[in-house]
Amino acid sequence: MNKEISIKYCFLQGMYWTLAAVAMAYTTPLLEAKGFTGIEIGYLSAVKYLSVIVFQMIIGTFADKHSRTIPVKYIIIGLTVLGIIFAALFWNTGHNMPMATVSLVVFGATINCASPLVDSLSIQYMNHGVKLNYTVSRAWGSVCWAVFCVVVGVISDKLGTNNILLFQIVGSVFFIISAGIMNPIDYNKKPIEDISNQKEKSKSQKIHSNWYLIKNFPKYTLFLMGMVLMFAAYNMNTTFLVNVVENLGGNHFHYGMAQFVLSMAEVPVALIFYRIRGRISIDRLMLICSIFALFRAMATTFAPNVPLLILAQGFEILGFGIYYAGAVFYVMDYLPVNDSVKGTALINLAGMGLGDMTGSLLCGFLKENFGLHNLMLDSIYVAVLSVVVMLIMTRMPVRREKK
Repeated sequence: MNKEISIKYCFLQGMYWTLAAVAMAYTTPLLEAKGFTGIEIGYLSAVKYLSVIVFQMIIGTFADKHSRTIPVKYIIIGLTVLGIIFAALFWNTGHNMPMATVSLVVFGATINCASPLVDSLSIQYMNHGVKLNYTVSRAWGSVCWAVFCVVVGVISDKLGTNNILLFQIVGSVFFIISAGIMNPIDYNKKPIEDISNQKEKSKSQKIHSNWYLIKNFPKYTLFLMGMVLMFAAYNMNTTFLVNVVENLGGNHFHYGMAQFVLSMAEVPVALIFYRIRGRISIDRLMLICSIFALFRAMATTFAPNVPLLILAQGFEILGFGIYYAGAVFYVMDYLPVNDSVKGTALINLAGMGLGDMTGSLLCGFLKENFGLHNLMLDSIYVAVLSVVVMLIMTRMPVRREKK
């Protein structure tokens, strides 16, 4: 285990998810504070995730093609600087749809698109001889998200919701610092030999296109489809979670506590993920993930009071807790080594891009036309579909046979 790189990477994950606590968890409260309606928030969120879809493909392909000349950490830094500029501009703006649209597009293209870059950096290290504990680092990211969701909730209640953008700027600066101190990749070192199908993957040193991966790796393709549905359901169930909390008599602090439990539930699985992975295949783990994501959606929808709603987020322990710890290993187990950044980016594109965009479009429309409770019910139906797709995925071959 390389302690120096592991500690630095742990810091990087922590700083990213601290930044994300503002930029992702508090998007709806922020837009509501600026006077946007439910339909407008749905539209703006959809535009944000559309930008993730577009830019994720561009950034992922660029990062894979130029990995030896332009390190991933410099791409992360460049994106974050752009995010700081628009956070400052958006802080100084009220109910202004054009400015909000541009700002959300930039946040999607920078902050959201930085997530798979941070994850793929760990794959690059492990694929070139550096042993680090990704799951512990990701667990630390969840702890930071959990703690700062509460902190941001307090800031929102005490200082005004718009001022959380100032916290986003500060978090961005520390994220840049954490990326800047990461060690360079030594491409002369050989991969860590703990990947189940390393021999098969090492046969191909070519960097493939997005379409090639989708066409020739059916298990991975079904997983992407499952991610679209799973994230759409999650988005529909959580975008207006702050309103569910308020309807039950809570405030932004209670919403922050719900996010705290949601994130802390991810930590135990991350800490023991290597042991679990040795006993259960990664595709079956992702099926379990979808099942518990369904349980969380159901428990949240039918929670009769704030304390039980907060406790309902504990189902995340085997829900997205597995996804965040295991998505990197899904790529390592089932895709060629040289497509690691692209493979991670496509997962992010499917989930945080297409899935969240679809969920955002649906939740704004459904909330305004059919009410909040019906929106929550519909999120359960979509979660059921995700479980079905994930079940089919476990029965698919890794690679399509060549004719």
